[in-house]
This record gives sequence, structure tokens and C-alpha cells, in this order.
Amino acid sequence: MFRNSGRWLRWLAVIALAGVALVEFLHWEIGEQRRQDQYQRLVQVGADVRAQMEARLSSALFLSTGLVTYIESQKGDIDGGEMTRWLSRMLEQDEAILNIGVAPDNRIQYLYPLQGNEAAMGLYYPDLPEQWPEVQAVMDSGKPVLAGPVSLVQGGRGLVYRAPVFVDGQYWGLVSTVMDAPVVFRILEQASQNQNVDIQLYRLRGGEPEVLWGEPVDLERTQYTSVITVPGATWRLRFQPRDGDMFTWLFRLSAYSLLAVMVALVGVAIRAWLKQQGQERALREESERLKETLVSTVSQEVRTPLNNILNALSLLVKGKEGELQPTTRQMIELAHRNAEWVLTRVDELAKYEWAGAGIVDYQPASHRMTDLVEEAMHALSGMAETRGVVLVAGQIEPEVRCVLDARRFRQAMTTVMTNAIEASPAGTQVEVSVRQYGQWCEVSIRDQGPGLPDATRRRLSRWFRSRSDDAGDSNGHGMKLSVIKALIEGMGGTLTYVSKKTGTVFRISFPTDAAVESPVA
Repeated sequence: MFRNSGRWLRWLAVIALAGVALVEFLHWEIGEQRRQDQYQRLVQVGADVRAQMEARLSSALFLSTGLVTYIESQKGDIDGGEMTRWLSRMLEQDEAILNIGVAPDNRIQYLYPLQGNEAAMGLYYPDLPEQWPEVQAVMDSGKPVLAGPVSLVQGGRGLVYRAPVFVDGQYWGLVSTVMDAPVVFRILEQASQNQNVDIQLYRLRGGEPEVLWGEPVDLERTQYTSVITVPGATWRLRFQPRDGDMFTWLFRLSAYSLLAVMVALVGVAIRAWLKQQGQERALREESERLKETLVSTVSQEVRTPLNNILNALSLLVKGKEGELQPTTRQMIELAHRNAEWVLTRVDELAKYEWAGAGIVDYQPASHRMTDLVEEAMHALSGMAETRGVVLVAGQIEPEVRCVLDARRFRQAMTTVMTNAIEASPAGTQVEVSVRQYGQWCEVSIRDQGPGLPDATRRRLSRWFRSRSDDAGDSNGHGMKLSVIKALIEGMGGTLTYVSKKTGTVFRISFPTDAAVESPVA
């Protein structure tokens, strides 16, 4: 009883681990799709916001450049009235401009509008320790610079575009265009609210990011960064979705809840079967009957909730509850396909037990072996690619026909190839060949894994559960070797293997058409 209890507990553990692997894969797949969708959306939002910011800044900078050109054309001899008209027209063309000042010899002499900015009139830049280093940098480089945000003498925060004026090659003075920082950054605020994204504007100073606008972002989450080149500096815009990954976490919670219910049902069924087995363990025939009852009970209790889930998912896919978004539809279809896969595995559980008891109904017919082998390789190509293993076709004799049950052969072939892939390290190959020897057709599956452990060779019936015990990389998938042998031998074939430290080769053989008379499939 205790031996059987341990065996079924291991089966329960395998089911639980397989369920965890399935949930985590689906969680990753859905999360990856959402991250890709979010990134594409951020790219679109980022391009739009960047264009608006560049247009806003370029408007003010273009006007300031025109004023510099005018002063240089007048050789610095400017009329106060004419200057006031210039400045007023510039201010009318851009709401972001707070004021424009002209500072011959670094002292502000012309300022528009004067009202509200009286405190800045007559300021001498060398007397302003916060701004003078940047003014000196403009004088030395001879190139305009956009500075800020800075605290303004007249109050508030502003972006200051300083453009040097040179007359006959000599420094004449400075044109300063002050833009209202909150008005300029209003583009970012509106985009953040309307698009439901977090936006951060920053620049690198001394190799470290200096935030100009916005809140800190989570660097571990999906984000997109765009660059804005301004005179004398480079600004960077960082965009991040605000909704996070709540959907994927809700999916994960629901999937694990379903898995817990399924494992609990299987556990209850196993416990009930073990209790009955303990009561009648002396009677072999009765014990076998209880085993069949257990498999039937497990299959029925798992199939019922799975069918309900499949029905619900089918309604969603068919649009009975409303039209689905493309991304949501892909997620639902993925869940539907995997639920069908689990239901198929439940149905096959009973059939595998029947195979071990020798009561499987076989339907032998003549089949072209190459077609069946290529079908199996194609079905497992995705799994092999995920594990970094390459499926290759070795020697293939395309016209060999064998007598077998195609469905049962697929079951056995899939299991052998699955475990060959799992036992193979990443970067290696699993080679599948088809040859004819006399009146026999042989299919060989050769991997480049570590070979069968010594303990496994002594207990071949447990090969698929412990093939890589010594390497610590077995996932516990597949049927027992005894069941595979039963399937193959039930079709009149044979199963042999050779295992070395450089890999294992399994050979499956069946009689050809020349040896057995059979209707052609």
C-alpha cells in the first residue's frame, strides 16, 4: 500500500508541476504580448509628444534668432521704439514667451513686456551667481543655449534661451527669451492624462539624470525613450504605461486557482483509491479493478470542469459576449487550445493504462513511415526550438511502408522524441532516421544527452521519470517505458535501446508490407 501511495503521490506531483509549468508559460506568453502592445503604443505616443515639444521650442527659438539677426544688421545701433515694436510682435506670436530682453554688455536695457517684469530691468548678469556661469559659457562658445528651468527674478519658473550677439566679430551683448516652463510642459501633462502614461523629461548632467519634469519611473517595467535635441543640451523623454500588468496577474491567480482545484480533485480521487486498495490489497484481481475505477474517476472529475471551461472560452471566441479586441482574442484562443490539450491528456490517461493491461483495440494498416515520422518531427519542432535543441532528419528511405496502428504509433513516437529532446543539452541535436532491413522497417531516435543513469538501466520501467536523475534536469514528462513497449508490441513491433555517455538511441521496428498482408491506408 505504501509503495503504491508513493507512486501516486509522485504522479500527483508530476501533474502539479506540469500545471505550474503550463500556467507560468501562459502567464509569460500573455505578459510578453501585452508588453509588445504597450511598447508599440508608447512609440506612437512618444513620437507625437516629441513632435509637439520640438514645434513649441522651435517657434520661440526661431523668433529669437530673427531678433539677433536684426541687431547684427543694425551694427548694434538700435532704436528704443523700433526695438519695442520688434519685441511686441514676437510676443504676440507665441503664448509660451513670458518676456524678451536685450542686454548690451550683459545689462538688460530693453525688456518687453515691462509690466510685471520691472524687477528684471537693468539687471547685470555678472551680479547673478546662478545665471552668470551659463552666460559666460554662451559668450565663450559663441553659440545659443537653452537653459533651465530656472527661478526667475520676477517669480515663477522659466526656460531661458540665450543667444549671443556679435557686431563686426566682437561680442556686443545677449538676447534672452524667457519661456513659461509650465506652459511649455503643459504638452507633457496633457499627454500623460489623455494617454494614461507616465512621462518623465530629463537630461544628463555629469553622467547622472536630472529630472526636468515628471515623477520617477520604474526602470524594471516596459518603457520607451525619445530624444529632443535643443541648443546646448540634449533632453530625453521617458514614457511608461500607467496600468501596469494587473491583467496578467489576474490571469495567473485564476489559472492557479483552477490548477489547485484540479490537483485537489485528483488528490481526493487518489486518496479514495488508496483507501480501497489498502482494504483489499490481498486480492490481485480486485486491486486491478480498483485501479481501473480510479482512472475512470479521475478522468471524469477533471473532464467535467474542463468541458465547462472549454464551453465558456468557445462562447468568448465566437463573440457571444461581444466583439473582442485582437490581443484579447489571441489570449482567449491560446487558453482554449491549451485547455483542449489538457482534456486530451486526461482522455489518454485511461488509454495508457489499457495499453499496459493489453486491452487496447488496435487498427493496423499500411502506412508510409516517412509521413508519420515527419508529422511527429513537425509537431515537436516548437518544443525543440524552445529548449535550444535541433531536430534533424538522418538517413531517410521515403518509400518504406509498414503495418501498424498510426494513432498508437504517434503516441509512442511523440513520447520517445519528447524525452529525447528533454534529455539533450541546449545546442545539441536529436536525429531521427528511417531505414529498411529486409522485411522490417526501423525508426531510430538518437539524442546527445548524458545517457541513461545506472539506476535507470536497472529499472527500465521508470526510464521516463528518472532519465536525467544524475544530471538534475529531468522534468518528469511522458509515459513509462513498459506502456510504450506494450503499445509497440501490441502492434507487432519491437522496442530496443542502446545508451552511452555520449547519448541514447531508441529503435522502433515494425514489419513491412512485404511481411504482412494489410489493407492500404
